[in-house]
Amino acid sequence: MLRIFNTIFAIVLMVACSPASVATLSEENGDIELATYRYNLNNALNGCLADSLMHHYQPFERGLFIPLDEKTPLPSIRASSEVWFQLGEMTLAEHSAMLSLAFFHNEPREDIIRRLAEINLVTGQYEAARKYLNILADSPHNRKWVRQHTPGRFGKATEKWLESKRKDMPRRDFVHGAYEIRPALLSLLEANPDNALAREYLLCYDLLIKDLQSFALDFDPAKSSSRLYEEAMTILFASRGGASAEELDHYRVSRETLSDFEEYNRIYTASGNSMKAVQAAFGTTYWFYYQFAKRNEK
Repeated sequence: MLRIFNTIFAIVLMVACSPASVATLSEENGDIELATYRYNLNNALNGCLADSLMHHYQPFERGLFIPLDEKTPLPSIRASSEVWFQLGEMTLAEHSAMLSLAFFHNEPREDIIRRLAEINLVTGQYEAARKYLNILADSPHNRKWVRQHTPGRFGKATEKWLESKRKDMPRRDFVHGAYEIRPALLSLLEANPDNALAREYLLCYDLLIKDLQSFALDFDPAKSSSRLYEEAMTILFASRGGASAEELDHYRVSRETLSDFEEYNRIYTASGNSMKAVQAAFGTTYWFYYQFAKRNEK
């Protein structure tokens, strides 16, 4: 076995009892969480979710998926459908959109109605889709879009879009709740192993909730690569006592990452376990998040 550091690995030992917090949940930070949700989705659609994740406030999994409960702010409810729609999970996307429609019944809601029309077009529920399209057709600026998306009148662009969205949909039905995020993501990947968006959301979800055992099961270095994933693997290796040269090569953990990991632990130990001592150089690493981020249970 090849030891991947020479100093005591403080992260595994201290994560459960650290008094510091770099990501704290509270009832008042709904706007911040929504900003993170949009930040993450934008980066995911541009193919850089993992590389950008630690450069922004991350309220654990709530930065990826908006929980729908009595504490959820209305703007967040309105945005909650977007990630599931982009991932290809139309059942959860429709559930979120219907809740939005109910809460915003006295406000302009064309965006929600359009999303419901899109969902039903993708799932092939054309009669339901026509109901929403008819509502949208009352607005002059929507009529062109309605014509392009009316069943029986699809142009090549709409047909191509539908084909792409349907490719990502789950192939089998299973009972799950809105909070069973990992099973939903695994179902999407079972249907389409090439669904890169679902794969990166799954890996980042594992890391944000600090479930390294699931991350190791979900991570295929042949399909995903990021410095973030390398950092996560060093923690997992350290918790197991080390890693072989073959394991390091398989998971593509670079010498630079290993060197930085050792330096993180050296600074942390030499400083008497000071968060501030490592923050300047390593505040945007997964090591820092894993050790210091904690939930506010109030």
